[in-house]
Amino acid sequence: MLKVKKINIDKELMKKYKLSEHDLFYIADFNTKEIGYGIIKQGETNKIEIYIYEKYQGNGYGSFLFGKLLKEIDTHLELKVKLDNEKMKRIILKYNGKELSRNGKYVIYVVPKIKKD
Repeated sequence: MLKVKKINIDKELMKKYKLSEHDLFYIADFNTKEIGYGIIKQGETNKIEIYIYEKYQGNGYGSFLFGKLLKEIDTHLELKVKLDNEKMKRIILKYNGKELSRNGKYVIYVVPKIKKD
């Protein structure tokens, strides 16, 4: 079973992932095995970063993790995604993301706020 749990940020995590004390860090695990992580960088505009380890990609875990993190944000979300990142673009579209603009190597999307469970 896939679970997402919030982890308290310590100095080691702050340094490794370039986090601030206001950011949120989540671990995704499947059957007690860590399969990836997600970060909500909080500030004027919230940003989500997700990463599923390569051997676990292609199973819907990234989409599940993105949805869980999206529920933790109280406003809509703007995301900058590399043009060639097809996996992330599919996830964003699944959550009703709309393309705002293109800027060189990136596409800017807005994703609406979703209701918490």
